[in-house]
Amino acid sequence: MRGGYPPGRRKPYLENFWDLSVDRRTWELDEAVAELFALLPESASQLRQLLDPPRFEVHVVCAVDLYADGIDLRLRPTSIERMASLGAELSIDYYDYRPDDSAHQEQRDEH
Repeated sequence: MRGGYPPGRRKPYLENFWDLSVDRRTWELDEAVAELFALLPESASQLRQLLDPPRFEVHVVCAVDLYADGIDLRLRPTSIERMASLGAELSIDYYDYRPDDSAHQEQRDEH
């Protein structure tokens, strides 16, 4: 059929994304996540109205670079609730750049 879609193929759809970033030097992951959410409309329904609901996806990606002391990776209930209301996926990329003896000393201190 001329101008149609071959059998078994779906109609193509436009795909795009927003990339909101926060470059934050902090000891608490939740501070950076809260700052990121402050850039978005307060309600999930407002955000969904701005975007295409059938293919609406939210991914929160946190890159944690550790050079010296540790970091608090906990998220407060408000941040977890906000991610859940958006159906967000969370991933944390953790990079430890401390010298080897620093990492081992921290493990010894825990025991």
